[in-house]
Amino acid sequence: MQSILCLLFLIMFGVSALAANEFTDIDLDKMMSQSSQKNSRPVVIYSWSPHMSLSVRGLNEIQQYCQKKNQILVVVLDPDANLSVASEVAAKNKWPLQFLIINKSKKLISRGARIHYPSYNLISQGSFASRLLPGYKNEQQLDDFQRKYLK
Repeated sequence: MQSILCLLFLIMFGVSALAANEFTDIDLDKMMSQSSQKNSRPVVIYSWSPHMSLSVRGLNEIQQYCQKKNQILVVVLDPDANLSVASEVAAKNKWPLQFLIINKSKKLISRGARIHYPSYNLISQGSFASRLLPGYKNEQQLDDFQRKYLK
């Protein structure tokens, strides 16, 4: 059903309507502030590109991982990605439209979020809890990484 809605949205408004959906430093700062609240959950920011097959595979897996670990998942799209291709990939995988939000955060980009797709940023207690983690990671690798940085 979500894929049908996504396609209907794209037909009605065109791919260019998605360009207004950007993840900026303002969004990142709000997220950091919220994560500093008592009893807040860790946040995983997953940067993906539709042009990297492991990035697509990893997005399916990180959704399940964050749900299992009770973590917040924020998905941002490669700013150089072809929006038509990204929309097709999202529809095929039945992903919500928010997975097409373009990464325009200078802070994430300066941390290396555009060097490789996928990449993971971990936020906890109001700040980045770790360095950027580039490349596809399976569940065990994510567990090892998080054990090292989450307290």
